Amino acid sequence: MGRHGFDRKDRNYLFIDGGYLRERINQFAKDFFGIEHFGWDCEHISERYFKTFYYDCPPDDKATHRGEEYRECIAATKRLPGVHVAEGVLTSGRKQQQKQVDVKLAVDMLSHTLNRNMDSVTLLAGDQDFVPAIEALVRAGMYVSLMYVHTSISPRLRDAADEGSTLDFRDLYFACSDAFRGANKLVTESSFVIGGVEHHFAREGRAVDRWHLIGSGNTESGQLARLAKIFPESHFALLIDSGEGQVLRYSHPDAHILCRQVEALGHSFKVSKITAEYRDAFPAHVQELTKPAARPAGLVE
Repeated sequence: MGRHGFDRKDRNYLFIDGGYLRERINQFAKDFFGIEHFGWDCEHISERYFKTFYYDCPPDDKATHRGEEYRECIAATKRLPGVHVAEGVLTSGRKQQQKQVDVKLAVDMLSHTLNRNMDSVTLLAGDQDFVPAIEALVRAGMYVSLMYVHTSISPRLRDAADEGSTLDFRDLYFACSDAFRGANKLVTESSFVIGGVEHHFAREGRAVDRWHLIGSGNTESGQLARLAKIFPESHFALLIDSGEGQVLRYSHPDAHILCRQVEALGHSFKVSKITAEYRDAFPAHVQELTKPAARPAGLVE
């Protein structure tokens, strides 16, 4: 048996454009946690492949915090089993560019294809500059998969590959560094029978696990959605009636992060009349404004 349980004949190789992956991780961190993040962790992405090749370039050392984080992550990437790292150089001048990265990645994919070292190849990238390399691999008889973030992909590159798959919300989270994941948590998911949820609300007077209902509404698909504050953890929670006798509960200490992540998991919702104390904690787009009743015609103040 090969790496991670693959049989030796299943030689699936992954090639990663490190600059693309790091940019997508940083955008993910800004979108869902409100902070920048320049580190990464390839273990979650690479564990499905027999071999992984990671291509990147050190950042400008003037940005000392980024340079140090880059070196730590590169060292950790090199220690992963079956993962190999190739680094390019950064050009000097006003407009710095990576050199010897994209070309080396393309040449290595072609070389492994012509030498029949692999049975299939996956490229994690989004730049249309890789189109000629992908087309050459396909012509050589290699089955090519493309892995990308759906908001940042060249249509030409996507169409050139045999198939494509997207890095979803969870993939990007687990591609962040250990330090980032330790300090920034995903929403907590759990489920209850409907009676159990009502029981929690009925126990508000008790000191343990008190739930305060602070707003209610519906998901985009019409399911009942309720917002609650949970004590003593002081977490916010979104409770969604699944329609199958169960309620899904998503919780997080930050209301904005809770809403962003739940929406990324496929639950868009609106609530009305959020308790005034917590109204400012939630993003405006999830709050359904109640329109004032129209005045009867001819009414004179």
